[in-house]
Amino acid sequence: MNKDKLGDLMTKIQTGSEIELFFQLSFDDGTVVDSNRDNGPASCKVGQGLLLPAIEEALIGLSENEKKQLILKPDEAYGPADPNAFMVVPLEQLPEEARKIGKTLKAEDESGEQRSAIVVEINEKTIKLDMNHPYAGRTLIFDLEVVSVSN
Repeated sequence: MNKDKLGDLMTKIQTGSEIELFFQLSFDDGTVVDSNRDNGPASCKVGQGLLLPAIEEALIGLSENEKKQLILKPDEAYGPADPNAFMVVPLEQLPEEARKIGKTLKAEDESGEQRSAIVVEINEKTIKLDMNHPYAGRTLIFDLEVVSVSN
């Protein structure tokens, strides 16, 4: 059987497919920020909104053992950083161990939604938190490897 015919027999990812995949996420400067290579493949159902839309779109049509690299600009991923997405809170509202520049916390925004926040400034009486998604404003590189596909 030739390679083209064999490829037609392989299960291809479509909306609703259950998949397992390995991924590595890097910034465009080469810094690796997340990977599941050491923990086993991630499982999900394509089309449920668990993945960024650009990733789901790129996975459609791939088969088991296929690899793909995606380079996503901020508007395709978590959007641009919002210069107004900062919150100033009284110092005493945060526990001592959270009072460190660069510390990532869970915070509640004005609408009551839980969001990540990064400590960016500490003063005598207040702490300034960046409420942007940690990857907002960043170009992201996803290296994907499909482990299994079932429809």
